[in-house]
Formats: sequence, C-alpha cells, structure tokens
Amino acid sequence: MLNAQRRDLGCAPLRTDARLQCAAQRHADDMAPRRYFGRVDPDGTGPERRMDETGYPWTAAIEANVRGQEDAATVMSGWTADPSARSRLLDRGFTDIGVGVHPVDGGPWWTLDPGIAR
Repeated sequence: MLNAQRRDLGCAPLRTDARLQCAAQRHADDMAPRRYFGRVDPDGTGPERRMDETGYPWTAAIEANVRGQEDAATVMSGWTADPSARSRLLDRGFTDIGVGVHPVDGGPWWTLDPGIAR
C-alpha cells in the first residue's frame, strides 16, 4: 500500500532492508512486554541508536509506531491518513524500510523504520 502511494506520486518504492527490519522488530518486541509506547524506550534509546546497533549506515531515519491494528493495510491506512506521518512516509529521499510486528492479545504492536543509507 505504501509503495503504491509512493508510485502514484512518482517516488521510488522502498526496499526492505534486513538491518532496518531487525531494528524495527527489536523495538516492537521491546515495547509490548515493557508496556511503553513511543520512539524512545525507557532507557533513553531512540531509533537512530537502534539502527546503529544493527549496522544500518543511515543519513536520515524516521520511525512510526502504532498498536492494536490487526493487519498491515489498516496500519498503513492510518499512517497515510495522518498528514504529518504521510509527508514523512512519502518523502522521496527515503529508499529503505523495515517493519516490526509483535503480536499480542488486543492487537499487534507495529514499528516502521524508513531510512536513507549513506
């Protein structure tokens, strides 16, 4: 869905990057059991550090989190309906992406990490 919207705007599709995938999954897996929600964990670690730890050589990176939506289409609809999130996710500069999903009762916890590598 996101890449279809990017294509409609003349943007290149985002490519899945294993390092961003790892950073996003680690964050989704951390948020749910520790019961916090946000880009920065209770220890003060943010998305850039998580990406550094996986070896992703970012020059720009963002992160989006959501919880409770049952499927990827619903998640993307919500993110692309929000003007602020939409403008970041459809930024032509971003080339790579990783998505993390942590399933729990009440709906999964999702993390989306788009980035631009050096």
